[in-house]
Amino acid sequence: LITVLATCTVVPWPSVLATYSMQCHEFLSLQLFIVISIPAAIRAKLRSCFPLKYRQQKTVVALPYSPFCEKVFWAYDRCKVAYSIRTVFQGFFPTTLLEFSASSVPIVIDGGCVLKDSKEVLDSLCKEGNSWLYPSPAVREVERGFGDAFG
Repeated sequence: LITVLATCTVVPWPSVLATYSMQCHEFLSLQLFIVISIPAAIRAKLRSCFPLKYRQQKTVVALPYSPFCEKVFWAYDRCKVAYSIRTVFQGFFPTTLLEFSASSVPIVIDGGCVLKDSKEVLDSLCKEGNSWLYPSPAVREVERGFGDAFG
């Protein structure tokens, strides 16, 4: 064993890696990101294949500070619709969007139906008999214009 170690030669690092040394906190941060994000992405894919948890009631997937999510909460509260909230945060936001193949929140899971925009949610509420949300077609067009212009 000693003779084998004595005959080994040390290969120098490539020049790119030699100029950059990772600090301990950077390494720990990278490890933490890998440990958290990869299982979250796997769970997200599994939840999209087997959405058993969301079949009983409406679930709103939302960022806590989103005005579009607040619009959905307001509409459900005014229409007296029972719903639960699944809060997502900025760090896990991409895996949630991947889970539901959406481009933004709010996302509403209603049985087998997934609504991926606050405008779709209000449209579905109108179809369920809450026509007071859009008293005229002009109101709907103004709301759509604001929604598209602001995000």
